[in-house]
Amino acid sequence: MENQAQSHFLETRDRSLLLRYFELRNRVFRLSNSYLPEDFGKEDPTDSVSFFALAVRDGVVAGGARLTISSASRPVLLPLEQQLFTVEDPDGHPYAEISRMAVDMHPSERAVLSLGISRKLCEIAGREGVNIIYSICPENSARLNRINARKCGVEFRLHRQRRATGYGLEMSLCSFRGVLRAYGSHQEAA
Repeated sequence: MENQAQSHFLETRDRSLLLRYFELRNRVFRLSNSYLPEDFGKEDPTDSVSFFALAVRDGVVAGGARLTISSASRPVLLPLEQQLFTVEDPDGHPYAEISRMAVDMHPSERAVLSLGISRKLCEIAGREGVNIIYSICPENSARLNRINARKCGVEFRLHRQRRATGYGLEMSLCSFRGVLRAYGSHQEAA
């Protein structure tokens, strides 16, 4: 348990931390899916319009993910929309996607880091007026997302949309709902 106290979860745009995160996610994704292109996970155009939450342990980037937001005033094609998944917020709020979650730790610690990163992304989303956060993931990650949603105090949904992405990975659409209720500011709730 001592190691958990050393993990810090932060929102950042710090270039040196982000470069370490991009290298981490490239390595993690390529190790788990060797058929992905060599540059998968490296910095890409979506990163320039995204927010980032990182797990830093003893000065080392141990994990991270990005949050990409789309709204009427800031329409951005989310990565999952680029893979032909259909999403929206029926109440007209901005909606978002968590993508490129990568954690480089012993399997017993991955759940702790994933939860901390998810919480930080929910905080960012609530602050930005997002009520629904989507993600696409393989079946085992959907189970972890369900657990993280409960621990973050939001509703989890596994949608009927399921398809192979352009990289050949079978992915399911899932979402965290009620983010504004759990993480929104008083101004947004009024």
